[in-house]
Amino acid sequence: VKPQVGASSSPLGVIAAPAAVLCGIFGATLLGAISYRRSARRITRTLEATAAPQPSVPEPSTGPGSPGGLAGPLHAPRATDFLTKGEIMYLFVVPGIGAASLAAVLGAFTRWTLQVDNVEDAVRQLKWLLGSGSRPGPRPDCSE
Repeated sequence: VKPQVGASSSPLGVIAAPAAVLCGIFGATLLGAISYRRSARRITRTLEATAAPQPSVPEPSTGPGSPGGLAGPLHAPRATDFLTKGEIMYLFVVPGIGAASLAAVLGAFTRWTLQVDNVEDAVRQLKWLLGSGSRPGPRPDCSE
């Protein structure tokens, strides 16, 4: 595989396109997380504002073991109020498995595309692609 020579070809494009895609996905994930957090806060404020007023709390009785009918303080909703622990785990584990699989596939694809076996070969290949190093030799197991 020889690099294309011409005004329209850029060795930076080999790296920039996948990096731009991954950065776009990462940025969209961050924006989604921020949006979710803002929505959760807004819903919490709405629920607190529209919550039914607590009935008047009777004076606690002085007898031993008598709870006195005190109501607990109003708290913000928690994830466990709506989801089971298994569903929460599923919510985080499945995307984590997907992200790990994507990283493994992209790593294998990059290794295959650059024809490298270790990090030093990859760095040497990337330096050559960016125009700041000499062309690395072919791998012994590759036939041209």
